[in-house]
Amino acid sequence: MLNNITRVYSGHTRAGFIMSEIAVQAESAKTEILKIAKQAGTLASGLQNAAPGDKDAPNASIQYLIAITETLTNIADECSEIAHPSKAASPDDSLNSPGM
Repeated sequence: MLNNITRVYSGHTRAGFIMSEIAVQAESAKTEILKIAKQAGTLASGLQNAAPGDKDAPNASIQYLIAITETLTNIADECSEIAHPSKAASPDDSLNSPGM
């Protein structure tokens, strides 16, 4: 099937098509992960308003939800990097940098 698809998209190599499919899937995963992170953040905010906890000991559930939100946001950033990889520096580039 991949050969048929490759023929339809003239000019695209098989590897290029696979990479573009990976990018689409990574962006889709990023979108869904950010939705979950937003829900966790909203839940943490609502819980903070409903049960703020003590001044000395913040509500552990709120802290847990905030940590989840941060972790999911970092994972979404990694998905974005998979979808749109920046130019990775080659090992020889560090030898040519002005600071070295």
